[in-house]
Amino acid sequence: MSLNASKKSLPPKAAAAAKSTIHSTPKGINDTKAHDAKVKAARDTTVLPTDPFRLTPYAQELVARRVMLAPVLVAWQYNVASHKRFTGWLGTREILMSDSRLGIDAELREIRYCGTYRVDVGPAGAGTLADGRDLGGTYRTLWGYTTEAGMLAVQRLATNPNGPTTIVQNDLIEFIATLKRFVAEAGDQHFSQDVLMGAAAG
Repeated sequence: MSLNASKKSLPPKAAAAAKSTIHSTPKGINDTKAHDAKVKAARDTTVLPTDPFRLTPYAQELVARRVMLAPVLVAWQYNVASHKRFTGWLGTREILMSDSRLGIDAELREIRYCGTYRVDVGPAGAGTLADGRDLGGTYRTLWGYTTEAGMLAVQRLATNPNGPTTIVQNDLIEFIATLKRFVAEAGDQHFSQDVLMGAAAG
């Protein structure tokens, strides 16, 4: 799911891979045309040069034992304007993204929320200072996919949430939508996405 994906000729499976699952601007955010163009350029179609979901028996064992989180990890990195508000919200919603809860839903069994982590950048770091100033911060959220169907399910829910959904899917939709609002508030030009494919997969 690289944001700077190449448009060159690819195998049919790679060419049809899912788009970024955190694109489009949340309602209520007014962006300039230049900003829209920059964001659009940064959110190209996901390109997976091989099929990382085709697991060897060895890789299947690594995933089953949680030695490898998933054949494909997608990392979203972004800024937030308020560390305090963001971590306060995260502390009440992250539990709903647990494996045991997502696993209740047949469509979401093949995805894993792997956590959100603060990334210290620059001398100031992030967080709230003793004098009460909120520095905001840079964070990274990790998603794991064990099948392409799981990746496509998240893409569908994140970009077209108006169809029939379950309670668990609604929680995932709300989680991603709120995360997108935090990203947009701080400036979603800071958003970047990396795709990590398991070395033992494929």
